[in-house]
Amino acid sequence: MQNLNSNYEVSAREVLRVLFKRKFVFFWTFCLSMLSVFLYINMLTPLYESSSKILVSSMRKPLLPYYTELEVTRRSQPSVTQGEIVKGSCILREVVKSLNLDKRDDEYKFYPRIKKIVQPIIDSLIDSFSRVYRFVKEKLLGSTVSKELGGKIEQTIRRLKRNITVEQVEDSDIFYIKVRDYDPVMAQKIANEINRQYIIFDLREELANLRVKYGEKHPRILRVKDVLCRIEKADFQKAVKYFTSLGMGTIKVIEPASTPLHTCFPRARLLYLLTAAFSLLASCSLIFVMDAMDTTFKNPWEFEQISNIPVLASVPKYSRLKQKSPLIRNVKSNAPYTHSYKKIADQIYLAVKGQGNKIILLSDMCDSFNSGINIINIGIIFSKLYKQKVLLLESDFREAPLRKIMGSGSSEGFSDILVNKASIEECIQKGETGMDTIFEGKTDYNPLIMLSSNKTQDTFNRLREKYEIVLVNCSQVSQYRDLFILSDKSDGIIITLKEGTVHKEAIKPAIAALKEINMKIIGSIFNNRTYPIPYFLYNRL
Repeated sequence: MQNLNSNYEVSAREVLRVLFKRKFVFFWTFCLSMLSVFLYINMLTPLYESSSKILVSSMRKPLLPYYTELEVTRRSQPSVTQGEIVKGSCILREVVKSLNLDKRDDEYKFYPRIKKIVQPIIDSLIDSFSRVYRFVKEKLLGSTVSKELGGKIEQTIRRLKRNITVEQVEDSDIFYIKVRDYDPVMAQKIANEINRQYIIFDLREELANLRVKYGEKHPRILRVKDVLCRIEKADFQKAVKYFTSLGMGTIKVIEPASTPLHTCFPRARLLYLLTAAFSLLASCSLIFVMDAMDTTFKNPWEFEQISNIPVLASVPKYSRLKQKSPLIRNVKSNAPYTHSYKKIADQIYLAVKGQGNKIILLSDMCDSFNSGINIINIGIIFSKLYKQKVLLLESDFREAPLRKIMGSGSSEGFSDILVNKASIEECIQKGETGMDTIFEGKTDYNPLIMLSSNKTQDTFNRLREKYEIVLVNCSQVSQYRDLFILSDKSDGIIITLKEGTVHKEAIKPAIAALKEINMKIIGSIFNNRTYPIPYFLYNRL
């Protein structure tokens, strides 16, 4: 195994073979990922973002020496300080009261279609759990559930804070106040109302400082009072007109908020693109992990390197869409499935020609039905194409794949010949094109004892005289010892195995035992060979 890994070179074809072989992982990973994102997007209420641009025109100077010294030792960027003021509860509380945000109940109108269907179910479940929780808290624990502090207004303020961001323009005294809301019109109103309350807060601070310095009757104080009164009494729409005309205070509204036309969350296109890229990356990683964990034989040269047994040919995977039965019907067909068995028959013919080798054993590593299909198809090629007199002999008394594949036949068979219950001629099932069959028969004896008897060798000798080639189906190598018992009585051995079903470590003992047999191993047949890479792409690599 170590030698195999050290000498194995990864090529572009091998990488593509791994990817194309498990292309369903690509498909399902991509589909499930995109479906998840689709449901996620349609379960979120779309949010619109409206922003206003604010200029900090000057910094208010403290009037007392103590605050002057304190400002020298603790300076900060204007937008940081002003941003905390904007998100302060004193301003947001006035915004909530002015726009009655705590009384809003129209969010359901902006739900996506899927959320409109699912949300009532979720709400009912949440309500049920909350009732159960209150019951447990009040009845079983003997305490009451405390209401959330501050009531609905405080909840609205906290929710509003999460939807407000303050961003500074680099190397300037300008910053943006951005507000998100599910209603685009309300997003604009909230942003502009924050500006209005921010102006009011700033003017009140300036008025307090002016009173300390000038008293109550100074003209500047009267002017600030007048402007402040006008802004506080004006409705929302009229107050916006005053923002850009104010020449006092520390802030100036450069651009009032406008109604957004497009959603800012969720960003559907970006999410779909990121999900598609992530699903492709994740599926590739998963495919290579699955391939690394797969310890079965995935190509014929892996088996050749481990076993030192040459592969006669690779038989393509049988497709029910192309033919109804795995058995060959037209020997003159040029289909890859038929062509592979012609290649196998050619090599067997060259191995037995002129050497008197007529008894050929076929045994599968793990599946005796696989060797049974191979024997029948090879026999069909020899009898129909090469006009040879062929006999198929079933020596697997446990599973009897030939009878199950070919259909019912005589109840008498090979086991009856070995215990002298029937003759060879009585057990032979005649075929149409020179391919005869001897099935397994019925017996209660141990198959190993029967196959070890001298009667087996006598039967083989008589069959050599009657047929040009005898193909014997044996039990699987990995579980039974039938092949090793019959090996010294036959003229050659062919091992069969399926792609993706035989684990490398599991058959190492069987391979070691095969190497110890002093018998001619003609080769192996690699069945169910898949070619996942498209033909046009394979030829260009």
